[in-house]
Amino acid sequence: MHARNLLVGLGLVWLISRSCGADVLLRNVELYDGTGKRPFAADVRIHGARILAVGPHLQPAPGETVRDEHGLALAPGFIDMHSHGERGLLNDLDAATISRQGVTTIFVGQDGESNYPLREYYSQLEATSPAINVASMIGHATLREQVMDKDLYRASTSSELAKMKVLLARELRAGAFGLSTGLEYEQSHFSTTEEVVELSKVAAASGGFYISHVRDEANDVFKSFDEVLRIGREAHIPVEITHIKLGSTHTWHLASSRMPHYFAVAKRDHVNLELARERANFRM
Repeated sequence: MHARNLLVGLGLVWLISRSCGADVLLRNVELYDGTGKRPFAADVRIHGARILAVGPHLQPAPGETVRDEHGLALAPGFIDMHSHGERGLLNDLDAATISRQGVTTIFVGQDGESNYPLREYYSQLEATSPAINVASMIGHATLREQVMDKDLYRASTSSELAKMKVLLARELRAGAFGLSTGLEYEQSHFSTTEEVVELSKVAAASGGFYISHVRDEANDVFKSFDEVLRIGREAHIPVEITHIKLGSTHTWHLASSRMPHYFAVAKRDHVNLELARERANFRM
């Protein structure tokens, strides 16, 4: 399916109802309903910001705007699981570079950095609502900076780790979906795996998940993937690898031969492992 044939997803409900009035009937769409089953021909009735009916050959209601989409694909809004779209979002509420791709929800707070405190950021979004939904992780580096200030080129002490746990629990109550790390970056690179495991246990207790820009993306990249699995196993938390990036010639072309092993180990150890790319989230 070519991108030019894709009708913007559930965000379309808001855009169409805004431009065409409160009541809209979309006729002759190819509907991808988000369940994973094959697309099917349908009509879709929209009232305000809600979908009222989906089915074949819906009849127009009085006063309803009718749009014939001539077989264009209609899908639920896409979720961008790795986004830095919060940058400047409050100054560009239409978020056209995101919404025009069919993305209606972005996951921010990636690579160990997040807005802090999250409650204040969410309050800003509620007061000045953008055209897209925003979900956030809490950044590991953000926690370290709050507790350790600029003295980051070392492992945390037990006292500092205890303070980070308290802050993380508070951010999770404010609505964070879990913990993100950027272990390749200097703010977090000197943390121990044990530190990350202990924080991940806090996230797991709130039903969160762990997502990581891993510690090394070159010669030791597979050791970094081992670390992700260890965190998932010891913290009993779903884990996601942000980038499958094999950044040295020594590791080029090894993804297809090495990555299935990680899924086999994850399955054996009952670790929910997922992989993410910049515009896609997928399972092997």
